[in-house]
Order: sequence, then structure tokens, then C-alpha cells
Amino acid sequence: MMQTLDDWLFGTVLPHWLDHGVDADTGVFVECLDADGAAMPEVPRRGRVAPRQLFTLARARRLGFIEPRVMGVLDAGATTLLQSRTDARGFPSKIDAQGRAVEAGGVLYDHAFVLLAGAELKSVGVEAGAELAAQATDLIETRFRDASGGFHTVMDTRDDKLANPHMHLLEASLLHHQVSGDAGALARVREIAELARNHIVQDGVVAERMSPDFGASDENWVEPGHCYEWAFLLSEAAEMLDDPAMGKRARALFESSEGFVEEDGLVVDRVGADSAYRLWPQLERLRCLVTFGRDADVEPLLQTIAKNYLDRGPKAGWIDKLDGHRKPVGERVPASMLYHLMTALPPAFGRTL
Repeated sequence: MMQTLDDWLFGTVLPHWLDHGVDADTGVFVECLDADGAAMPEVPRRGRVAPRQLFTLARARRLGFIEPRVMGVLDAGATTLLQSRTDARGFPSKIDAQGRAVEAGGVLYDHAFVLLAGAELKSVGVEAGAELAAQATDLIETRFRDASGGFHTVMDTRDDKLANPHMHLLEASLLHHQVSGDAGALARVREIAELARNHIVQDGVVAERMSPDFGASDENWVEPGHCYEWAFLLSEAAEMLDDPAMGKRARALFESSEGFVEEDGLVVDRVGADSAYRLWPQLERLRCLVTFGRDADVEPLLQTIAKNYLDRGPKAGWIDKLDGHRKPVGERVPASMLYHLMTALPPAFGRTL
């Protein structure tokens, strides 16, 4: 490919997605592109894609992606996202092509991303960003909080606890505090970091599912990509909270996650399941290699990512998933992957693909 990561992301990928992946008037994003890089507007749209894409473009703007269309898309998209909220269930889990709620699922994962997007939008001066963050915070604290600890997976439903939405709520709370100094966000950072220490990180890996009281669940599994994400976010929390012990635990989680790296440098999606290798766990590992000072391993992983996922996809896209034989699975380029590119690649900007 012979482009720096920043040139590829800002000069090739994001302009193409602005051309083909969003309605500039409404700020509504498509769910995916096809294998040729064309929009697939007929594919049903998950509600979470909207805040993920808004976060991605706002973060790009903050990092120097000065493209005339960006602020208009962000303003329109943030307004449409605000208008999609339903009184009963908050922000929707599925939307239509105009950004209106199709299914209001009341899902914590989706609301964590609304908070994340709101905070990043606020950082680049999008007026609706602060309101998105405020509404998401209110819903999270009043409709998702479990009085016995942690947060419900689904609004007002005391079911098994899932690690992944707690992780993204940690991510959003870190950013919200960084951007606004919000004391409640800082308290959530401390709270979720303690949940990780006491319950979520077990025997060097992340327990994906726990009982409502954070006890053992009959159904549990390990996803190395999430282990890497938790390791990075806990290292960020350790710095924010000035907690060296937490920083050591974050590094230990990263180091144990390295045990899942296979001979060719790829990490499986889910341990013990049918072999599948999506792009995002490789990106999460890349971010951790930079974060934890494993510089010698960064370039080999970048070449592995380029060879397996980027060079085999459309010009401004990628192969999303490989099977156990390293052959591509599916022909869609999901929009949601841009979030992982935007969080994982900037620490390695300047390096060449």
C-alpha cells in the first residue's frame, strides 16, 4: 500500500465514506458498503452505528481531518440522533433511512456510544454534543443503574451482567470527564475500574458474562479483542485516577492476552469457537502494542493487517472477517469498523502500511 496510516485514513478512507456512507443533509449513515465500496442503503441500520460514526468523524476533526463537509455532517447527524430518542426506551437500537427509531431497545451498549459521541462532538464545538451527553448520562444513571452494583444490560431489566457494555461505558466516561470535567463521569470511571478488578477480569482474561450480582454464569466465553480493549482502557483509567496498581493490572491483562496470538500474528475472535478472525481484534492489539511499549512488534502487525485485511478489500475499505483458512468471509464493509480504525490507528500515525 505504501501510505502512512494517517494519509490512508484521512486521505482515502474518510473522504470515500463521506461520499458514499452518509446522507449529508440528515447526517444518517449507512450500515455498510459493498465489496466495490458502494453504499448499501437497503441494509437495515443499527442505531449504534450513528453515534459510532459521529464519534469517528469528530475525533478525526480533532486530530486534524480538515474536510469542509465534516462539520455539516456532524451538526446534522447530532441533531437527527437527538430527535431519534423515544420517551419510553431512550435512544433506538434500529433506525430507518431518515434516522427515525424503528426499534427502541433500551440497550446500555447503544447509550454508552451516544455518551461517547456526545463528548467528542462537544470537543469540536458541535452544539448538540453537550445535550447528547447530558441525555445519555441521565438515562444511564436513572434507567440502567442497578442499585446492587453495575449497570443493566437492558433498561429496567435485572438480567445477567455483560462486560462489553460496561467497557464502553468506561470508555465514554473517560472521554466525558476529559472533555467536560464532569464529576459523575469520573465517579463512573472509578466504579467500573473497581468492577473490573473485583469481578470482570478473572484469571488473566475478561469474563464476558456474569450473573446479575457479578457471580459466575453458566454461559461464559473469552474474546481476546475485548481483553485488549479492557487493558487499554484500564491503563487510561489508571492514569486519570493516578493509580499505579491499576496500571500494573492493565499491563498484566495485556500480557496475558498476548497468549492468544497465533503463529501468523492473528488473534481469533472467540476462544474455543469456530475459527474466525475479524479485523477489529487485530486493531485492538495494535493499540495495546503501542500503549504498552512493544514497539518492535508494531510494524510486523501492521504488515499482517495490511496483507490480510486492507490490501484484499476495496480501495477505501477492508476485509472484515477471515475464516480459519484465512479466506475472506462475506462481501460487506461494515461502517462500524471505522470506530476501531479511529481509536487504534492514531497512536501509530506516521508509520507506513
